[in-house]
Formats: sequence, structure tokens, C-alpha cells
Amino acid sequence: MILRILFIYGFFITSGVDSVFAQTPDAGFFLMVEDKTNCPHLVRVLNGPISYCIPNYPVIPESEFKFEGDLKVSTVYEHSSIDLRLTQAGFNTLKSLATNLPNTKLILVIDNFVVGTFDQIATIHSPVIPVNGKINSPEMNWLYDWVKKSRKN
Repeated sequence: MILRILFIYGFFITSGVDSVFAQTPDAGFFLMVEDKTNCPHLVRVLNGPISYCIPNYPVIPESEFKFEGDLKVSTVYEHSSIDLRLTQAGFNTLKSLATNLPNTKLILVIDNFVVGTFDQIATIHSPVIPVNGKINSPEMNWLYDWVKKSRKN
């Protein structure tokens, strides 16, 4: 346990923590905290009772990723997706987490709602990550609306 805490502390020192702590904690990739006792930040899925515990600050802040392209729909597989692209710094953080903390689970949070969970980050080998959901699901429609609004700003 001490090794994990030291690694995360050392990681923040070497990865530009100033930008992380300047971020508002409502968007980014967060480490999943398994124990919800004394949870520093509880977030829930958009439509449902499921909630997750996350730290107050993301390991990959919103400034280190963007959504690109439009919502893609596959009627064959009955799902839709939109691509999320990590910056080089964000992808390096992800690779470092996968190497040093391989059982880490990440939560993607947008506007204090969980829009994705990543249980096996070691399987992500590209800075482009598709965020998938069911066709016409309220969650995917909400996410795409958020993406369109964020592009206008």
C-alpha cells in the first residue's frame, strides 16, 4: 500500500501536478477507489443508482483529452460510439499507470457523471479510445450533446 501511495505522489510531482490541481474535479480520468467509506468524491452514472468513489483530482485531467469526430452508429451491433483522443502526456500517464499499477481501474467523469469505466487499462494500446454505448441510449445522447457544446466553447 505504501508503494502505491509513493508512486502516485511521485507521479504527480513529475507529471505537472500544477495543471491537475488547477482543474475542477468534475471532468477527467480518475482512479477508482474500491472502499467507499469516507469517500472523498462520490459520482454516479447518468441514469441509475450506481455510484463510484474517486479521489478529488483526476490522474488525467480534461485538458489532456478531447473527443473527436461524430457519433458513430452500428445498427448491426446495436451500439454507438465516439472517439476520445488522449494527448501525448495523457497517453504517457495511462501507459505508466498500466505498467506500474496494472490492476488500476479508471473512471471517466464528465460534469460529475460517470460516462465510462476502464477495468483493464493495460489493454489500451492507442491514444484513441472509443467510448461505446447502446444506440439511442440517453447516456450516449447526453455525452454527444456535451461534446457538441464543448466544441463551441
